Amino acid sequence: MPSSPLRFADELEERYFRNFQRKTAAELAGIFDTTFWDRLLLQACHEEPFVKKIVMALSAVSTSNKLSLRHNASAIDRAINAQQTEFALKQYQQALKEIRASLANTGDTRKAVIACLLVCCFESLLGNVGSAHAHALSGQRLLEQWLAQHPYIHPHSVGIASLAQHLIEDDILKAGVFFDAQLLSFQDPRPAHIHAKLRLEGEETIAQMPKRLKDVREAHR
Repeated sequence: MPSSPLRFADELEERYFRNFQRKTAAELAGIFDTTFWDRLLLQACHEEPFVKKIVMALSAVSTSNKLSLRHNASAIDRAINAQQTEFALKQYQQALKEIRASLANTGDTRKAVIACLLVCCFESLLGNVGSAHAHALSGQRLLEQWLAQHPYIHPHSVGIASLAQHLIEDDILKAGVFFDAQLLSFQDPRPAHIHAKLRLEGEETIAQMPKRLKDVREAHR
């Protein structure tokens, strides 16, 4: 059945949500076509209140960051910027409470990974590198544990894909690559033996990669 319409407290919330649909999702997705930002997250907004709140917060802080880059910003621009940041932080704080409550009595790895991704992205946009780093480490560990329980049967023919699509979709795993990039770009606390293991990840896939790729989606995988 079609989802019921999302409910918003006011026009401001709806405006930031629509802005996420139109602009912010594409900016976060990057150059590759992915369903994570423009479909899976929007579906999750119907299922989990915390997702909708962080989506609106991401939209507001992204808009605020763009406004802050303007040269010779007027007093009105600075006031709008402050309002956007205040809205983003308020939504984010509420979302964090809901995340703790939602994950307290469940072992839902998919939900936890989505929460880590969103929190990590928000903290990065705010410039809170240390906090983004901590959540990236948590998200990376969650994915590693899940992949250990659901290993690839033929890794060379799969690429980055999920063998348990009903639990975690391909595009969530691909979005999870952000965790490793975040860790490698800052201070990586993982010991040498973990790096030795991760260094070999995907080795078989790369060795048997086809010489000619059919399309961009296959290249992405």
